Amino acid sequence: MIANTIVRDVVQSLMHHGLRRFLLINGHGGNCPALNIACAEIKRDLGPAFIAASTYYASYDPAIDEAFQDCGAGGHACGMEVSMARSLCPELVRHDALKAMEPGPRYGEGEVVIPLSMKKALEIPFSFHELTKNGCFGDARKANKDYGDAMVKSLIERISALIDLAIDNYS
Repeated sequence: MIANTIVRDVVQSLMHHGLRRFLLINGHGGNCPALNIACAEIKRDLGPAFIAASTYYASYDPAIDEAFQDCGAGGHACGMEVSMARSLCPELVRHDALKAMEPGPRYGEGEVVIPLSMKKALEIPFSFHELTKNGCFGDARKANKDYGDAMVKSLIERISALIDLAIDNYS
């Protein structure tokens, strides 16, 4: 796999310069399986003190979703992602292009599959066009800067805690 080779090469290069602990933060669900394999292979072959992969969307405090229910968490081109963009780089958000999900032909199956997949109980490789006609899961029009600010703050706190864990327990 090309992605695994690239990750391995970067980690190997950084190890050559003295780094020994690695936390890979990913922003795309499709990368998770490859990064998990890459981490296992790198640990086995290169022996860093610590290596792990996570996603930003699995790292924030889920209570934020409850506090901002109307902001439209979803999963792709959704209120959550646009809210974070409004927090981090508002000048890049094209408000006129924000859309709600248009269900694809297999979306009904996704109502069962996606919750199981999120729990890692089931992996069915649906393509986006099968589940959504326009690439959106959720409703990007519901994005809210306050939600994005809360997400970013939570991510910084929680990912910092993961980094502290790696520093304190893996030398």
